[in-house]
Formats: sequence, structure tokens, C-alpha cells
Amino acid sequence: MSKTIKITKQAGEIQCRDYILEKINAALNLLANGEYTVRIDKTVKHRSIPQNKLFWMWIKCIEDETRQPNGDIHDYFCTKFLRRIATVNGKETTVVGGTSQLNKEQFTDFLNNVHAECATEMGIILPLPEDLHFAEFMNEYERYI
Repeated sequence: MSKTIKITKQAGEIQCRDYILEKINAALNLLANGEYTVRIDKTVKHRSIPQNKLFWMWIKCIEDETRQPNGDIHDYFCTKFLRRIATVNGKETTVVGGTSQLNKEQFTDFLNNVHAECATEMGIILPLPEDLHFAEFMNEYERYI
């Protein structure tokens, strides 16, 4: 039997400590005699829907500016920023990851790299959600997602 209890710690404090201790105690009371292992894993949140949405709006914007197919643009950025060296069967090879397995932090780094690359190498200034005219950008590009 496996039991999952979510724990949140913010500002150095366990949130709802008494409730969590109650849940842990109840779970322990249900155990049959035997040996058990207790494991605590940090929850890793995958990229968020807003992050993914922003990325694909940017891809459409870049497609409009460069006249390159959006799949090629996507693959270009993955190859540029998500490539790594892996050893398979004793041989080193270059592999390119995708964005779907990135967590929020990794996807933020990826988006920052795409944003910087577009500005410095392509002359395309991609809007950020905090920009004044971001709502106009969304109105234009959200329908392509």
C-alpha cells in the first residue's frame, strides 16, 4: 500500500502542520506489522500552460517575421538550447531534448534564451507578459495556438 500526503513549506514554515501530522498519524495507524520506508520527494512542476502558450505565440510571431515554418523554428531552438551529450553503448552522441519534459524553471530559462536569441540574432523583439502592449500581442497570436 502506498500513501501520498502533500506537504507545502513556505517562508520556512510547514503549512497546515497539524492537519499533515493528523494525516501521517492516521496512515501509520493503518499499517500492518512489518518494515516500511518513508520517502519525501520534492514536487517538480512541469512547464506551465501559460509558458507553453507564450512559447507557441512567439513561434508564430517568428514564423511571420522570418517566413520559416513553425516546426523548423521550434526544432532550431530545441537544437540550440536543449542539446546535450549522452553516452549510449559506450559512445558519446548528441541528443536534442524537447520542451514537454522541462520543469517551470528549465522552461523559463529556455524562454529567456529564445527571447535573447531573437533580439540579438534575428532583430525580433518578442513581447513579455509584463509589457504594456502584451494584450494586443495576445489578441493577434492567441488564435494560432
